[in-house]
Amino acid sequence: MIASAPKMNLSDIFFEPNKVKKVIEEMEKNKYMKGITGKPKTIRKHEGIVQRGSKKGKLRPGYKYVAGEKNNNGYTKIVKVSPKK
Repeated sequence: MIASAPKMNLSDIFFEPNKVKKVIEEMEKNKYMKGITGKPKTIRKHEGIVQRGSKKGKLRPGYKYVAGEKNNNGYTKIVKVSPKK
């Protein structure tokens, strides 16, 4: 007969502080808590930039970045482009 590893109960974890530390370290190592501790990416506020959804932070159609020009805040200028006829 094969000997099985001892199973951990939740009560064992809460009553032994060393096991709590080990479980937390293991969770952080496996990045389970990344969503809790991670900081969300900030999006530049502009009418030409998508604020929500899968394309968040990307330029909307009809807008383009102006190469070599920057605003006072250090961001690249965005210009609305008229559609070609």
